[in-house]
This record gives sequence, C-alpha cells and structure tokens, in this order.
Amino acid sequence: MVQQLVKCSALEGAYHGIRVNAVATGVTNTNTRTKQDSMAMKFTAEQNKRYLEIHAGDVPLQNKITQPKEVAMSLLFLASDDSSFTTGEILTIDGGQSLTTDRWEHYKMYLHDHF
Repeated sequence: MVQQLVKCSALEGAYHGIRVNAVATGVTNTNTRTKQDSMAMKFTAEQNKRYLEIHAGDVPLQNKITQPKEVAMSLLFLASDDSSFTTGEILTIDGGQSLTTDRWEHYKMYLHDHF
C-alpha cells in the first residue's frame, strides 16, 4: 500500500518537478531501541541485545544491524541534487535482509521460549 502511494504521488508530482521517494529499513539500532519505556515488548537490556543479535543473523551483508548513519546517508542522497532524476523509488536499506527467507516462525518460537 505504501509502495503504491509513493509511486502514485511521484507520478502526480512529476509534472510539477516534485520528486517522491521513500526508504524502507530493516531493524535499525537506534537509541529508542534501548529505552525500555518506549518499547511495546519492554525488553531488558540483555533481551534487547539478544533480539539485535538474532536479527543481525538474518542480514547477509556484514551480518550486522542497520545503523542510523547508514539510513541518514541514504536520505541525504535522496534529498540531494545527485538524485535529481530519481522519483517513485523505495530505497531498501537492510543489508539484504529482505532478500532472504522470512524466519518469523523462528522468532516467535524464540520469543515465546525466552521472554
């Protein structure tokens, strides 16, 4: 649904020189991830560390979690003149995680057993 919104908005705005793009990130290691009061699952520091380790295992590129700077640099590119002919695109920043098999069943079993 979001993909179609980006593409339709890009098509509508193109006539006026307006570019519309988006980014789709994998699990990103932000400061908010470690604030217990803002997380629905209320992970402890150790549980959060384990959660990030599990997700890092699903990232083919460098076997690590997306860092905020990697997302920021991609956003800066999309906002710059270097991408002046780019519109209607969704830039996936997840180290290839979206290219792999969905392992949600493994996560649910792990969460059930360990949290």
